[in-house]
Parts: sequence; structure tokens; C-alpha cells
Amino acid sequence: MIKKLTGTGIVLLIVVLIAVFILPKLLKETETESKIEKSGGRGKPMEVRGLILKPQLFKDKINTTGTLQAYEEVELRVETSGKITSIFFSEGDFIHEGKLLLKVNDAELQAQLKKAELRKQIIVDKEYRQRMLLSKNATSQEIYDAALNELNGVDADIELLKAQIDKTEIRAPFDGIVGLRYVSVGAFINSSTKIALFQRLDQIKIDFSIPERYYGSVKSGSSITFSLQGSEKKYQAKIYAVQPKVDVETRTLQLRGVINNPRREIPTGAFVKIELEFNNSPNALLVPSIAVIPDITGHKIFLYKSGRVFPATIDIGARDETNVQILSGAKEGDTVIVSGIVNMRPNAPVTISKTE
Repeated sequence: MIKKLTGTGIVLLIVVLIAVFILPKLLKETETESKIEKSGGRGKPMEVRGLILKPQLFKDKINTTGTLQAYEEVELRVETSGKITSIFFSEGDFIHEGKLLLKVNDAELQAQLKKAELRKQIIVDKEYRQRMLLSKNATSQEIYDAALNELNGVDADIELLKAQIDKTEIRAPFDGIVGLRYVSVGAFINSSTKIALFQRLDQIKIDFSIPERYYGSVKSGSSITFSLQGSEKKYQAKIYAVQPKVDVETRTLQLRGVINNPRREIPTGAFVKIELEFNNSPNALLVPSIAVIPDITGHKIFLYKSGRVFPATIDIGARDETNVQILSGAKEGDTVIVSGIVNMRPNAPVTISKTE
């Protein structure tokens, strides 16, 4: 006869069922997890690629882009308004400094100048007579001063007219090449009219920028290598100016180089690829960038030792597109893990499938 269980009996029955059926399973799972944890979290060691650290030449360099500029460049414009009477250049000519390039009508100014010069002859004679009279006390100092002031005034008028006539002419500001002409004889022009571009091309400037962290590494006289778009030919230039202020928007440093261009084979305005080298390290320890992990304390890598993974905190130096220089934290002969970095755990078992 089955007796009715009390509340205490039900509780005892539940405890017995847990002890018989559930507790052994929990103990087995705990034991399995412990074994997995001791073995590095995986039953089978992960296969990874390793890199044995060894000294090698490291060229600390950066690649950037720039623009070529004429060593000197101006847009030819007149300072006055008028009609063009003569043009004394052809497009593409090499012109020496000071040569007359263009003339604007100055007939009215020339007439005024001639009138002023004739007037001056009369005033010169007047001043001479008053000076002679003054030397003989036959006139007053006041009358002579008035004659002298009149002479000085006409001299000033003549200088003003000559200056205005000069503004009707355009002369070459330096030795250079004149570009395409935008005006013709007979055209009316003013100070806003562009006549032609005038450039000095025996030397070419190269304007470019680099990251601000290289501020202390560049100086005037440093060499750069550049090539034109679509060409494999390399040109050597020198840095001759460094902007002392970092661009606050781009966080870059502006530099300017120069190269001789005697045959004028390098065009201005062209886009160029630039390579700038810093100090080379003949015995650098290098690892691929993908093997370096940023950390709160700096940077770290994973080393392979006796079949297991060991993290190492490192100090890094220069870097290029693919490699990072190790300054401390690892030594020659260490094996750095360079694959499977995302799944790495300290003390995990690994096997090296390939060594570089």
C-alpha cells in the first residue's frame, strides 16, 4: 500500500534524484572544462606561422605625393589701362631680364612729358637769373626761393610722367620663358587683364608634406627621390625649406625641395610620387605590422616557446608599409607568431607550420 508523501518526504526525494542523476554530470563537465583550460582552451594545438627574429637592414622611409612648381612665376599684367600698340615676344620664347615685352598707348603721356620738359627749360633760365641777382644783392631771398621751388616742382612733374609711362610697358622681371599669349595688338586692357604666364624653369620647386612626427628628422639639404606620373624615371632633389609650423588641419609638415632643370624636361604643375629616406638601421629587428597588437600599456606580440604562446610587451620604432621595428621586448632568435593573432591566448598550445 502506497503511503501519501509529506512535504518533507518530497524534498528528500528531490535531493536523492539530484545526487543520483544530475550531480555526476556536473562533475564530469567541470573536470572536462578544467582539462581544456589547462591545455590552453583547445583540445588540438593550433597551427600558426612563425618568424624568427634576425638583424636586417631597415630603410626608414616614407612615400608621399607632391606638386612641381616653377622656381619663379608671375602672370604678366599692366598697371594702367589702355590699348596695346606693340607686342615684342612670341609664345614659348626664352627672354632675358629687362627686355620689353608689351607696350600700351602712351601718346598723351608723352605729350605731357614734352610740354613739361619745355617748361623746365624756361624755369631753369629763370632760376639762373634769380641766382645771379641774389649773388649781387639785386633781388631778395624770397624771390629766388620761389624760382627754385618752381624748378623743383616741374622736375617732380617730369618724374611723375615718366613713372606713368613706365606703367604702360611690361618688361621681363627675370630670365625666363613666356607662355601662351591671351591678348593681341589693338586690344584694350587694364590691370585685371592676364597677358601671359612668365616662368623661370632652370630650377623646379617640389612642394609636399609629411606627417608631423617627422619634424625632427628632416632638415635643409636632405635628399628626396621623385618620379612623374606614368614614368619610371627617378629624379634626385634636395630639400631647401621646411615650414616651421605644423598644419593644424592636416597635422602635416610642409616642405619644399628644388632640382636643377637645365634642359627644361620637367614640367611645372605636375603630380609626383616622392620617396624620402631617413636614417637607415643595418641591424634592425623587424616584424610584420599584423603581428603587433596595440595595448593599453603600449604594443605587444606573441612569442612561440616550447609549443606554447607567450605575450611580450615591446617598444616600437619606425615602420613602413608592411613592417615595424622592435626596439625592446624581444631579441634575436625569438620566434614571433605572425598568423592567427586574433585567436591567440596566453599559454595556448600551438604548432609552427611554417617558419619565415
